[in-house]
Amino acid sequence: MKDAARPTTPSGAVAPEPHAREEQRLSVLHALNLLDSAPDPRFDRITNLAADVFDVPIALISLVDENRQWFLSRCGLEETETGRDESFCGHALHETDILVVEDATEDDRFATNPLVTGGPNIRFYAGAVLEADDGLPLGTLCLIDTKPRSLSVAERRRLVKMARLTRAELLPNSNAMYQRSEAQLAAQVDPLTNARWTQPFLEAVDEALEKDGANGTAGSNEHGVAVMIMINVPKLEQINNVFGRMTGDEILLEVCRRLQTACSAFGTPVTGRLGGHRLAAFLIGPGTSDTLGDLKQRLRSVYEAPYKTKGNVRSVNLQVGLCEIDGTLATGAEAIDRCRLVMNDMDMREELAVEVCSADKLEPHNRRANLASGLRVALENDELELHFQPKVGVESRALAGFESLLRWTHPDFGYIPPPDVVDAAEEVNLSNELDRWVVRTAIAQISAWQDSGQFHGPVSVNINGLSLFSDDFSGWLSDTLAEFDVAAKWIDLEIVESSIFNDFDATIAAMTAVTELGATFSLDDFGTGYSSLAYLQELPVQSLKIDRSFVNSIVEDQKQAALCHSVVTIGRDMGMQTIAEGVETEHQYLILRAYRCPMIQGYYFAKPLPPGDATAMLSDVPAAFH
Repeated sequence: MKDAARPTTPSGAVAPEPHAREEQRLSVLHALNLLDSAPDPRFDRITNLAADVFDVPIALISLVDENRQWFLSRCGLEETETGRDESFCGHALHETDILVVEDATEDDRFATNPLVTGGPNIRFYAGAVLEADDGLPLGTLCLIDTKPRSLSVAERRRLVKMARLTRAELLPNSNAMYQRSEAQLAAQVDPLTNARWTQPFLEAVDEALEKDGANGTAGSNEHGVAVMIMINVPKLEQINNVFGRMTGDEILLEVCRRLQTACSAFGTPVTGRLGGHRLAAFLIGPGTSDTLGDLKQRLRSVYEAPYKTKGNVRSVNLQVGLCEIDGTLATGAEAIDRCRLVMNDMDMREELAVEVCSADKLEPHNRRANLASGLRVALENDELELHFQPKVGVESRALAGFESLLRWTHPDFGYIPPPDVVDAAEEVNLSNELDRWVVRTAIAQISAWQDSGQFHGPVSVNINGLSLFSDDFSGWLSDTLAEFDVAAKWIDLEIVESSIFNDFDATIAAMTAVTELGATFSLDDFGTGYSSLAYLQELPVQSLKIDRSFVNSIVEDQKQAALCHSVVTIGRDMGMQTIAEGVETEHQYLILRAYRCPMIQGYYFAKPLPPGDATAMLSDVPAAFH
């Protein structure tokens, strides 16, 4: 009787159950990198010998994968694989040494199996298990006949011995592997890809550049071209985590192989592995002005093909950057940096992005580099300044304070938008210094207004969340306020949502230390980041700022209007002030007033003003916005 509790195939045959340690078994099998490999005479000799010794028409070395059995070697059979559910070898995995089926038509597990009722019309099967070092079964050396038969005890013993010989060929020789790895490490070569590690790769590139530069070839379109190629597999770690490291290794190996193929038409490349998911290739060969374009097309064509791993076809995201090493570059490291700059702008969601590092693509990066290097000089030479934009009470239309806004006029690039200044500061690790300059300058301006009797504070200052954690920010703020004799209540620190949630508990502690001085916090760009009412009630925040992206369409877009109304209501119900920024028209102002938004700022009332104009406004406050 057939066991009804066991799964069956559509034909009614009993499907083999997974091995008790199936996940580990598959991991070991895939690590051998034998599945879907080319025919190997070593294994073909074994199957031919087995067919001859046991006088059977078919002998196979079968490796049992997740959903199939794949034949590493086959004698007397055309098919390269069959489904695992119909496989006899899937059942053999549960045996200690060998599974023998003398007549499949008389065995309830196999009588209706398509491999029995149709080609190859199996009647007799004997499979000796092939085991890994830890005893996990990988597949079988099996014999198949189209007529019933039996095996004697001596024949069974002989087949098991042949399986053990097969196993010795299947499994890597540990001593040979150790010697190979030791030689690779001594040569500073990655054992997986055979590519040089970063430093020896760059040394090989520089040596080649120096040699060919002396011959007048490197980077010369007349005699040849020197090219650096960098490849990033941005989701490799995700692939490793989801599908296993063996799958990631298979993909990386295939990426490296295709890189060699793409370069073969132009020269023999030197390859390097620059980290877990980055590869590089350098080549010098004959070239013309079209070489980079031709190589780009070649790379695209070889990488567009799907990737097959463990019998599955997978899509792989790749980013490829090409850079000609010409007179503007001196080393391989500079070429790698140039490739990286262009690749940083690539869309990680794009399946295949191939870009040449042309001058127009590098211009934004060169500008950023110049800004970054110039910012330190600007801070030292006092080339930065603050402008002040009024905050206005909606009902009273009276001045309710200012927001200080950073301004920088670069000697070469002119006016630099504040986000670009912030990026430049991050580039050269000046964010904390820049924030403290802004806060100190705002406090000094408050002090000047106080001395002239014209102050109508408070003043808001934008700061990076990381500045709160640096070098006792609250202590520094307290000392600076005391230096200028300014009360802490006149300083409001604006912080964006995204900078809060990196370390929520540490942020709360740092913000609390500042509020204990008497200063306040506003949550800037509220609604555009990681807004959560659960977090909001824990933050020591006094004001919510409605981002200008919501205000821009408040007149035309009912959903945006509803969002603004909701933020105003949330702020009021939680006892917080609400400020709408970017108000530019009367209609926007009237809607916000109808929503009872307490405070607004924007061009409708005033643009950001330099200190002198802001001071002049303070002298005529009663008439300022009426």
